[in-house]
Amino acid sequence: MKQSEIIALIGLSSTDPKLVAFFEKQGLKAPKTVNANASGKAIRHKEYQIDFDFDYDIIHESYYPPVSPKNDDYNFIAYLKNVYFYLPSKSDTRPNDFWDVTPNPLASYEGFENYFGKINKGYFEKTYNDFIKTTAEYDVKKKKCVHIAAGIKQEREIINNCFFDPTNEHNLWTEAYTFLIKWLFDHRFLNIDDQVYNLGLAPTHQAILEFVQSQLKNRLWKNQLKEVPNLFLFLKTISSNNSVKKDENKQPVIFYQNHLFLMATGNYEQYKKLYTEDIFKADDLCKSISFTPETAQSYLNLLTERFEIFPKINDLKINK
Repeated sequence: MKQSEIIALIGLSSTDPKLVAFFEKQGLKAPKTVNANASGKAIRHKEYQIDFDFDYDIIHESYYPPVSPKNDDYNFIAYLKNVYFYLPSKSDTRPNDFWDVTPNPLASYEGFENYFGKINKGYFEKTYNDFIKTTAEYDVKKKKCVHIAAGIKQEREIINNCFFDPTNEHNLWTEAYTFLIKWLFDHRFLNIDDQVYNLGLAPTHQAILEFVQSQLKNRLWKNQLKEVPNLFLFLKTISSNNSVKKDENKQPVIFYQNHLFLMATGNYEQYKKLYTEDIFKADDLCKSISFTPETAQSYLNLLTERFEIFPKINDLKINK
């Protein structure tokens, strides 16, 4: 067994004959499915201290949307997503030629640099092929490799499909998400054909939902955006409820999109009051709010204003 043989299994389903044969030879059993409540499932090769990480939630076009064999939207086909190579607590029984891709974890720091290049925030990283990348976590102070990993190259998710699911009762801010898509469309920030842009997009929640389903596969990933300076970082920033930054006068500037939604509809102060008094009433308030044409435009204007000032504010030392 060599490292390259294991890495070649990455991306296969748990029922793929090649993967099944390998697991049977090693006395291992892969999970047939992974359920929606589990954050993947790891199978350990105890002798070699290798974790095989199976999952269904993989941010890659080849695995989206996840497939539920019984159409129950709970159990999904499991794929080998990542493999982690650890050092056994006792002497390593693997032959040295096992490490035919990355350095042996016992290699020197220079050995890791020679293969991966410079370390970044405790991690080495290198592309293995168009589909897989290799990484190594390295403790510089202890001069020790923590683990080596190989896994599917994933896209960066911005908005999960659950926020575009009309049956999701826990989504309190449905229009904050749909009209964010409208804002991206209006500025031609989406990576879609000009013919689609020429059709226009009506400023209604239902029309935008249908557009997201037909053109964006019910989600938003980084590869669905055009290469616009600061856009991805801006979208990640406004998705966080910690997104309050300060301007040059040290005054707070709200970036969180859901709070911008409340500001646009004139409900922000009431929401803050209810949030401290009764969180359930605050949630009920959010569920009851819908855009009018005027408040929808106010929200779109707020997004534009925040995007315009974002680079300057984000670069201030006070926000680092």
